[in-house]
Amino acid sequence: MTLNKLKTRAKAHDLFIRKDGKGGYLLTDFLNRLMAPGPMTLEEVEIWLDDLDEHQQ
Repeated sequence: MTLNKLKTRAKAHDLFIRKDGKGGYLLTDFLNRLMAPGPMTLEEVEIWLDDLDEHQQ
């Protein structure tokens, strides 16, 4: 899944995907608080978003 699609999915949960400056990604809220352990790969971000989607249903 592309970064843009993951960002759209994260936004549905009021979250953001930010680069950590070392090649990884962070899942944060609007106050830049970490919502998942980071840094992660895009695949790991996708798994976290899958879990959030599952719990939202």
